[in-house]
Amino acid sequence: MIQLTDATVEVEDTPVPVMPDSVSFTEGMGEQSMRAASVGGGRIEAIYSNDLSMAFATIKFDMPATVELIEKAKIWKGAQNNSTITISGGTGGQKITRTFNRAALTSDYEVNLGPDAVISIEFKSLAAI
Repeated sequence: MIQLTDATVEVEDTPVPVMPDSVSFTEGMGEQSMRAASVGGGRIEAIYSNDLSMAFATIKFDMPATVELIEKAKIWKGAQNNSTITISGGTGGQKITRTFNRAALTSDYEVNLGPDAVISIEFKSLAAI
């Protein structure tokens, strides 16, 4: 097996330059919990539930703080939850692709300035497909 380290990030079908080792995502499957319910005689039954209020995917990456990318971040923020993000990559003949629909740039991103500065981006979306 070879670890995936060179993923492609696209927002609205446009590749975005990202900093190495900065791309991460959650699938958006939400949180689950289990609790016990008594069935008498000292026995319990496990009750499983999905917390649908947490069923959102998260997409994070850092990008260089260039004028062009600062302006892109502003556009993404203004799009509210109407963006589509795709993360894809592969190693050793295997490929992974995740598409995130109705994505919103929920955090108020911070623009750092300087020769090594980055902008940390965090989107939330419907579950990955």
